[in-house]
Formats: sequence, C-alpha cells, structure tokens
Amino acid sequence: MCPVDAIDMKIALDGTYKPFIDFHKCTNCGLCERACPSLSNAQKNKIRGLGSFMNCYVGYSADTKIRWEASSGGVVTTILLSLLEKGLISGAVIVKSDPKDPLKPLMFLVNSREDIVKAMGSKYCPVKLSFRIKDLVNVQGKVAVVGLPCHIWAFRNLEKMDKRLKDKIFIHLGLFCGKNPNFYATVYFIRKVVGMNEREVVEISYRGKGWPGKLSIMTKRGESYSFELSDWISFSYYPHFIPIRCVFRYDITNQQADISLGDAWGLARDNIGTSVIITRTPVGENIIQYLYKTGKLVLKEVDPKQVSQGQGLEDEVKNTLIRAYIWQRIFHKPTPYKLSYPPQFSLKEWVSNLGYCLWLYAAQNKFIRTALCNLTPLISKVVRWIR
Repeated sequence: MCPVDAIDMKIALDGTYKPFIDFHKCTNCGLCERACPSLSNAQKNKIRGLGSFMNCYVGYSADTKIRWEASSGGVVTTILLSLLEKGLISGAVIVKSDPKDPLKPLMFLVNSREDIVKAMGSKYCPVKLSFRIKDLVNVQGKVAVVGLPCHIWAFRNLEKMDKRLKDKIFIHLGLFCGKNPNFYATVYFIRKVVGMNEREVVEISYRGKGWPGKLSIMTKRGESYSFELSDWISFSYYPHFIPIRCVFRYDITNQQADISLGDAWGLARDNIGTSVIITRTPVGENIIQYLYKTGKLVLKEVDPKQVSQGQGLEDEVKNTLIRAYIWQRIFHKPTPYKLSYPPQFSLKEWVSNLGYCLWLYAAQNKFIRTALCNLTPLISKVVRWIR
C-alpha cells in the first residue's frame, strides 16, 4: 500500500516477517498503520464467539480428487474454480509455494485453474505478498481473496482506504486460525525429525492425502518422506515456535470474511476431509447455496453451538484473554487490545497461562530460542510422558 515503496518485508530474528522501513523515502502518511491488522480497529470488535453469521454448515467438494488432495474437504478450491469458470472472478489471491524457495510460500495473484489446484493445502509458516496492492487494483475483472484472519483484516482495512480495491474484490474466503508457527518450526522439524539439512528440500506439503492429512517432503535427490499431521503438531506448537502476535489472536474463525472455513473438528469423522463452513454475508450464502444446488458441494446445516464446541472457542478465547492480561500487566508488553480488568480464570488456568507466557518471553532471547529449538524432540517426549 505504501505510495513511495518505503516498506520491505524481511525475515527477522524471531522467524517471522517484519516491516523494514526506508526512512529516507517514508513521508509519514500513516497508510501502513491504518492498513495493519495489528494496529487498527482491534479495540472496536468483539472477541467472543463466532462473530456475526448467516448459517453454519459442514460440507465437502463433490470432486473426490480435490477432496482427497485438499486439507479438509476442498471447499475453498471448489469455490474458486467455480467462480473462475463462471467468469465471476478473473483471478484469486492465494498462498502457494515459491519454486525459488519452497520453505517460504508467498501470496500470489493467480488466474488459472492449474495455479488454484497447485495451491491446495495449508501452509504452516509466515507468508507475504508477492505483489503490490496498487498492482491488484489494475487487474482486469474481479478477484477473490483467500487468507487467515490477519490477511482478511488487512484487506478489509485497505478497502476502507481505497474504494477501487473494494470494488475489485468479489469475495473474501477466510480460513480459521489455530496459530501459525514461525519459520524455525519447519527448519528444525526437517533437521531434527527428518534428519537432513533444509537446503535439500525442493517441495513440502503440510496437509493433503486424506484427513487429517500427511506432511510430505521431497528432496533434491528424489527421496520422499511422509509424516502424520500429529507428528508435525506435536513438534511445532510450542511457544518458542509461535509468533507473539499469534498468541494474542482474538479472531479465530475469520469474522471479517464473507465465508469462513476450517476443519470440522467434533462434527465429522472420516478419513477424506470435511470442512466447517460459516456464511457471513449474502454473497457468501448465495455462492454456497448455488454450489450445493448444482451438485459441486455436499452440505449439511449444523448448530452454531456445535461449531463453537468443536473448535473449542470458549477455551481458546479465555486463554487468549488471560495471556494478554499477563503480557500487559506482568511483562509490560503491548498487545493488540487492552484489558482494563482481568478475565475470570481458575488457579489452574492462571498457572498454565503464566507458564506459557514465561516460556514465550524467554524465547525472545536468541540464544534461549536456539536452545529450545534444538531441544524440541526431547521437550515433546517429556510433554507426552506428562500427559
């Protein structure tokens, strides 16, 4: 969005993207601060629950190949392909692997069925745009945007600032967020679990091949490795792998999207894949109904309370609030929203979240973080033994 190209997103020491600003170019116009999902509008939105919605469903793609290769049902891919075939969009903003650096996927603007299919599957690491927002405005036709809550929030903020962008985006498809690990999680998984140097990897897929899916790795020598999703989760979701901003995420189900989608935890049991689908706007509801009536999606309406229970939203939101309060009052660090009074919590919740924050705080030190990354396999064994 920067009108003078003064911002460059680079990987910082904590393993996430940070804005590096050329202050010789910067004019202090404030557009970047208004667009940033961590700085703007955070205090104006409710934190609880699913947010506003029209209907909740569980469903999956009628195309069995797409359903098998996708992360959880192939609904996003089916929506994009259908909109492209109908001419309602000319392209889509999606995340797919960068052939130049397979461990650092990028957000691309694509306009072909082939690219949309290639982008199937979750990417559990930070991503950045591969294009400028001003270039998106000049694209012929309308586009769909697929992203996590922070991505969708940023686009919504930008649309308030530039009507051309609002007119350009046809629909926002929002993915649920269960926290997104930094780059170190993937690097150390390859080093410690796979047992190789990350430079040997030419392709990595975090999900797909049924549900909940497998993490697959291909090397330069043509060797392939496959791991259960549980192997990845048990390795990568410790505080030293989680960006601070993700710890204080308050929008878990992507409340700013037209359609929100995620794994159907607690609502479906199969080995192929099923998605939770939340329609939030008339355009989102109409598209889902159209795809259902034309046989491209298999759908079943579900109780919103079941969605909340399946995703564990009450506990997630409560833990977020407790950690935010601890981070503000004990560590005197900023969070995206301020709590004027402590949330209600039990002694067990207080102790566990205080321990989490202490771990997170310690991991901001480079040497401690490196030690924790190297010790992750041992930490995982100890945690499994305790549980």
